[in-house]
Amino acid sequence: MRSYPVIRIAERVETHEQYHLCKELGMDGFQGYYFAKPETLSAKVIHPTFSNALELLNLLRMDADLRKVEQILKRDVALSYKLLRYVNSAAAGLNTTISSFSHAVTVLGYKKLYRWLTLLLVTASDDGRAPPALQKTAVTRGRLMELLGAELGMSPDDCDNLFIVGMFSLLDVLFDMPMNAILEHLQLPVCIIEALAARKGRMGMLLQLTQSCEDGQLNGVDALCQQLGLTPEQLNQSHVAALAWVEDLGL
Repeated sequence: MRSYPVIRIAERVETHEQYHLCKELGMDGFQGYYFAKPETLSAKVIHPTFSNALELLNLLRMDADLRKVEQILKRDVALSYKLLRYVNSAAAGLNTTISSFSHAVTVLGYKKLYRWLTLLLVTASDDGRAPPALQKTAVTRGRLMELLGAELGMSPDDCDNLFIVGMFSLLDVLFDMPMNAILEHLQLPVCIIEALAARKGRMGMLLQLTQSCEDGQLNGVDALCQQLGLTPEQLNQSHVAALAWVEDLGL
């Protein structure tokens, strides 16, 4: 097939091993449940690739001293670069260019900066462990949940939490660990933990809806929209806006 000018897509990629096999074979695209659903959960500890981003998130959640946060960023130049790129992306919608982490804290504050740091955790892997499609799916979930929360008139804090729920909903796939084990490493509000661990509450229902939107058959979408009080137009417009926002990030 390499002698023909065609795009080669591997379908039914179900596991981590199948993804890497197809990648080694030189496939151009990949499609399958692996990118949205964990198959094997074997790791016992957090992979070092994610440890710095995880530590940053917990420090911000505890309102730690700015110098402690900057020390971590200084020892991981790649994370620092990524953070500034995300914050300065078109998706951030800022009217000024952020030049440093301390500048970002001044402009955004810890709470708003936390949501951008969640991106670092989801996209921390540069060693091929996490395929771009998986990262994009997680970010799209986060943005879609945030936009749907706004459509439902939820508070800005709740919308920020919805963004985090969507972003973290694939950490079990990224980390190759059960979700409950991952949540032990993160300091999160109870509402987020319940949504991620058991799909409980309104946030859990919105997460179910975003996952249903990834299903080609859209199973359960109508029923969930009715329960939440969302119209098809609100869902469609929010989904398109979320996809566009992710493209602006340049993942």
